[in-house]
Amino acid sequence: MKYPIQFGLGILAMILVWVPVIRAQSGGAPDQSQQTPQPQQPTAPEQPIGSENQTQENNSTDANTIPAIVTPDTQNPPPSGIFQPSFGVAAGHSYIQPRVDFQSAWSSNGEYSSNGSPNQSSAMQTITGGITLEQVGRSNEFLLSYQGGRTFFSNGDISDSSIQNLGLTDKWVGMRWSGTIADQASYSSDPMFGNGIGGTGGSGVNLQPVFTPGQTVLIPRTPTLNNSSAVEVDYQESLRTSLSFAATYSFLHYYGPGLINSGATNVQVGYNYRLTPRDTISGIYRFGVLNFTGGTQSIDEHIAEFSYARTLGERLKLQISGGPEFAFINVKGVPTQNYFSWTLTSNLAYQAGKRTSASATYSHGLQGGGGVFVGGSNDTLFGNVTYQFSRNWTGTASVGYSRTATISGVMTVAPVNAIDTVTVGGGIKRQLGRSASLGVTYQGYYQISSQPICGEPVCGTNLNYQSVSVVFGWHPTPIPID
Repeated sequence: MKYPIQFGLGILAMILVWVPVIRAQSGGAPDQSQQTPQPQQPTAPEQPIGSENQTQENNSTDANTIPAIVTPDTQNPPPSGIFQPSFGVAAGHSYIQPRVDFQSAWSSNGEYSSNGSPNQSSAMQTITGGITLEQVGRSNEFLLSYQGGRTFFSNGDISDSSIQNLGLTDKWVGMRWSGTIADQASYSSDPMFGNGIGGTGGSGVNLQPVFTPGQTVLIPRTPTLNNSSAVEVDYQESLRTSLSFAATYSFLHYYGPGLINSGATNVQVGYNYRLTPRDTISGIYRFGVLNFTGGTQSIDEHIAEFSYARTLGERLKLQISGGPEFAFINVKGVPTQNYFSWTLTSNLAYQAGKRTSASATYSHGLQGGGGVFVGGSNDTLFGNVTYQFSRNWTGTASVGYSRTATISGVMTVAPVNAIDTVTVGGGIKRQLGRSASLGVTYQGYYQISSQPICGEPVCGTNLNYQSVSVVFGWHPTPIPID
């Protein structure tokens, strides 16, 4: 894959130019003479975008009737969109919030070396700083989150490493049109599967797994950059029906020899129909292209999915999407080969009262191969539970499993090679006043591979990693910028 960073930035630049044009065409004030008269309401604080949609739906006597103004429901994105369903507190004002985290840890295998390698246990210190900026208006919500830092190892044989995480979303809403720009990026030598080492992974952008690079294979310590850029535009035909259009580009780039870089471009269109205020069904078509190092191999994908989503207020959000997948394997100098498979994505977010929340995600489909294979079939399952014991004490637990395998009989004549990865994590945190917290976390990885995984300077198959961390965080009260 040539010039992955420049290509991703180019697509993001085109998105930033294109979306404001649509916003300017659709987000202007409507002609007052054509609006349905509305009763006067008491003056109230400015509401986040999309909050008025529930009132319109509850007051409508016929959901099939198209009112004078149909506002998209941005609090419950369509099943054919780019985001996973999740809970979140709608921001009522603009703010900026800095943060600093310090982590002192011990790891059993700082180089992520495979079996047969010498002992690489080490103490390590990680310090990160970050900032969150949220700008809220009547028709727009912008969120930027950045975290950067460095890890220092006491074992002189292990090189220090940097951590960079960036997340960006820009949502806008008009009379019938709405849209979103999103980007998530991370640069690190540490695994990003699960919560990352010490919980430092993630950018805060909750994209569907199909639109991410699929970095689920643990590679011996190698600096890695992954990025996902996405744009979505939705048109609300009525209170029941809407159309969604999305385009995404993601890549996985390794700064080391012997690994396969990959990039994926997707274009998707979906039709959403709301059966009830709680239930929505969707039809989705997606076209995707996977490209790999050297440019001599690619995979074209055609996917048709049926999706069902159910929402129970702030308690349950469920989404299941699946269907057939037709792929064409293109290898330079070899006739195109056909491949038939299936895709499935399921997301569950559950909240029991104010103390317990849980989420689970499962996905199956073709992805880039995790730096080891030229394309591969991937299954990923991940779950997380958070429980608040008291006002100051909170506990978390997570578990994940991933299997990445070659495509039998297509990309290789050898038996199917597969890599199985398991991650388990957990921790407990105590709030210290309003701005500080102190916690203890554990993260474990175990990986089994049927073929050697090579990263500078070693190759190996099975991998075992354990870490225990003490984490101190300083997150001051958000500073209003209205």
